[in-house]
Amino acid sequence: MSSGIPIHKVRVAIPYAHLTIRKGGPHETHVQSASTHHLAIFSLGDGKHHFEPVSLYEATRRLRAKEPIIQKHFAGMPPEAEFMFHLCSGDSMMAEIDGVHQLFVFNTMASSTGQTWFAYHTDAAKGHADPQTGRSLLRSCMPGSFGKNFPKAHKVEILPTGEIRNAT
Repeated sequence: MSSGIPIHKVRVAIPYAHLTIRKGGPHETHVQSASTHHLAIFSLGDGKHHFEPVSLYEATRRLRAKEPIIQKHFAGMPPEAEFMFHLCSGDSMMAEIDGVHQLFVFNTMASSTGQTWFAYHTDAAKGHADPQTGRSLLRSCMPGSFGKNFPKAHKVEILPTGEIRNAT
């Protein structure tokens, strides 16, 4: 039955695979199973790196088990693996690109392929796309190309005053 009012926008709920971490009661909590809480970056030597994504579900499990959420050692890691830093969505890192220190913001990671995306800290474009060409402004890498794409990368903190400090 038509009411005569045109429909201009429609929101469609897309079902995501989710896990229930607190069942029943007034505070039942669900998390998206593939959502990344943080990314641990390890150096394997010789310019090689390893990314260890930690899901929101795993981070919550660690918190409830009173384990450290950020772990610097993982099972199956080679003995030469050295923890460099971790990044949550929105965290910043500094890298030296063509001899110039540049600031990047961690955007997201495809945990299935290991590909990660970083935005330039000055990027405010809608969808991180160039408004004139439509090309993505995100800089991406895989674990094997992290050292090449982001040489001398290290995590930094941006203070409210604009000061940049190395994160510990």
